[in-house]
Amino acid sequence: LPPGSLEPEDSIAQGCSYFAEILGDAEKKGCDLDAVIQAYNFGIDYLDFAAKRGGDSDLTMATEFAEWKSGGETTEYSSELAREVNGGWRYKYGNMFYAELVKKIVDNLNDN
Repeated sequence: LPPGSLEPEDSIAQGCSYFAEILGDAEKKGCDLDAVIQAYNFGIDYLDFAAKRGGDSDLTMATEFAEWKSGGETTEYSSELAREVNGGWRYKYGNMFYAELVKKIVDNLNDN
């Protein structure tokens, strides 16, 4: 759906439904939670990519997928994490840093 097409409550419900779908598929394919989180950003086909590589996703795997799907095209990305890892860029497909960024947010919430 285009951005802004759902009310906040409907958007949250849609996101939860999609996450549950990815989680169920990941359990069948033997993928870890990092793969689920990354697939939420990349699309559910990321799970097949991860499963073929053992199911445990990490930044290296996400980067490989994004490079493949983008045809190698990059764009500037000012995220602190991206600057630390590669000087501040990402591939032009999804966000290869998504799972890492989500984990940082969760860690910060747990620390507070």
